[in-house]
Amino acid sequence: VFLVLDPVYGDAIACTGGWDLVCCGHSHQAEIRRVTHVKGGESWLVNPGTVAGLVAPPTWVLGDLAAMRFELRDIGRPHSTAL
Repeated sequence: VFLVLDPVYGDAIACTGGWDLVCCGHSHQAEIRRVTHVKGGESWLVNPGTVAGLVAPPTWVLGDLAAMRFELRDIGRPHSTAL
């Protein structure tokens, strides 16, 4: 697991293939996606968005690292998006 603030750096780190999961933030835009890396596989890139609701609705991510499953959750709403 690699943590970095800037999503541009997060994407670059995910592309190296050195990490299974790269978490970033700063953009306040929630995103959960697979990134194809230079070693021929994929890494997860996860941005939980913003809990403060700045620029976008307030969100956070729940992750199951054993299963490598992630759920984008809206604060104050009962439904989530599982990926």
